[in-house]
Parts: sequence; structure tokens; C-alpha cells
Amino acid sequence: MSLLPQRVFARTKRSNQPVSLLEDLQSDLNRFFDSSLFNLTKSPIWEGSLTDWIPSTDIFDAGDKVLIKMDLPGVEKKNIEVSVHGSSLSIRGEKKHEDKIQDMGCIRSERFIGQFERLIPLSNDLDAAKIDAAYENGVLTLTILKKEEVKAKQIKVDIK
Repeated sequence: MSLLPQRVFARTKRSNQPVSLLEDLQSDLNRFFDSSLFNLTKSPIWEGSLTDWIPSTDIFDAGDKVLIKMDLPGVEKKNIEVSVHGSSLSIRGEKKHEDKIQDMGCIRSERFIGQFERLIPLSNDLDAAKIDAAYENGVLTLTILKKEEVKAKQIKVDIK
């Protein structure tokens, strides 16, 4: 795939001219796109690695709890699994093909379809037994309460 028609010139005599520098750059870019990007994506070494999906996640410290918000657009609630394994929170699921679209001929596909898994380490101050989950408008919200002994305590001090 060439971005512009390629011209063949001897580099030795014209290498200092601005036009020849641009032509050399164009030639290098054409070789890069021809050889690396498109051919590597067709090789078995890249299978699966270009389709891996790590959902975007935000984690907030809200004082007595931690909030985790994860974007899961197009994933059905029944296809999401949240579990705790030791000191890690595991969020996994699957986004499936839409039946109506699956029967059509695909011209271009950029949306992720398939399985995902996200592991989030939990600190010792979180109570893994007290996790609340809500899923609305493609956003999974997890609320994890902090253990009582680590919650910030406010003590009123009289200043004299």
C-alpha cells in the first residue's frame, strides 16, 4: 500500500535537497506500511493480541469506600461476572455478536467482540465481603466498603 506514487531516484547525489528528503521519507513510510503493519497482522503471532480488550476503568477513594467504574458498552448484564480471589477482584465477561448484524456482509469492523477479564488488586483495608455492584447504561459500578478499623475517625479537639 503506497500513500503516494513511488519514484525511484539515486539517493547519493540528491540527499541534501529538500524535495529528495521528502521523497525518501515517503519511500520509507511506504515500505513501513507495506511490510510491517499489514503483513504482521496477518501472521499467526498476532492472532488474538489485536482483539484483546481491557475495559477502561476508574477507581476512586470516597472516604469510607472505594468506587470502581468500568465502561462495558454493549455487554449484557447476564454476561458479566464479578468475583474475589484472594486479594484480587476479578471482572470478566463477554460481548457477543448482534444477531441482526452477524448475517450481513462486513465491510469494516472496529468494535470489540469477545471475552475480557480485568484483575484489580485489593488493598488490605478493603472489606472484600462487602461489595455492591450496579450496572446501568453500559457502566459497571462496584462499591467496596473499607474495614471499620481503617476508616478515618474525626475527633473534636477543644482549643484553649
